Amino acid sequence: AEAQENVGIEVAHQVKNFLTTGEIVNAVNMPNLDSRTLESVGPYLSLADSLGKLLSKIAPSQCDGIRVSYLGPVSELDTELITRKVLTGYLAAAHHEAQVNLINAPAIAKAHGIRVTESTAALATNCTELIEVSAIKGDEVCTVAGTFFGTSARIVHIAGHNVETSPKGKFLFVENDDRPGIVGTIGTSLGSASVNIANMALSRDLANKTAVTVIEVDTEPPAELLEKLRSTAGIIRVLSFEL
Repeated sequence: AEAQENVGIEVAHQVKNFLTTGEIVNAVNMPNLDSRTLESVGPYLSLADSLGKLLSKIAPSQCDGIRVSYLGPVSELDTELITRKVLTGYLAAAHHEAQVNLINAPAIAKAHGIRVTESTAALATNCTELIEVSAIKGDEVCTVAGTFFGTSARIVHIAGHNVETSPKGKFLFVENDDRPGIVGTIGTSLGSASVNIANMALSRDLANKTAVTVIEVDTEPPAELLEKLRSTAGIIRVLSFEL
């Protein structure tokens, strides 16, 4: 009885520490996480979640693997928790795993046939720090990446395009032929549908003569607008999502 009481007291202290400081100790299938480690990796967790969600929207479905690459100061941290946060964002959106969390994310990924790897080799970039997340399906690789400018998290790469945007909000992603008039058509269509543009980022692929427009909007674009854009000559694909 005394032993059970002592165990109960210890568990109560552990729960209290988790709720008050975020410390995790002796959890099953979860690395120990003290307050110092949580403080160091904490700023990266929200960005990691957004990158996982973004990848689920951009990459082909049913990928074979997820690779998370770290460049710069973040690569010197214990990145396991950051990688798990990428997985929770990806699995919740791509596989509708509502119950996924930091503890069960690796097991759920394995159950879906997804091999998870970490690397310190990342995209060639001017950023001094980078978290790069890739979905791999056969020979096809789709990559998104994010960084920090000071204390501000930013997404800086989406599927082959260097483009800077916020990691949180409602977005419209448009891929199109790189030719005059399309950006104007997109803007006019949004205005006609009373969808306000908060921010817009453009990127061109000169080799393939394509471009992407990433638009942060105040309200979710209606289905009629999305169908109108998808039927517009020169537009390759249109995606609407929230991060």
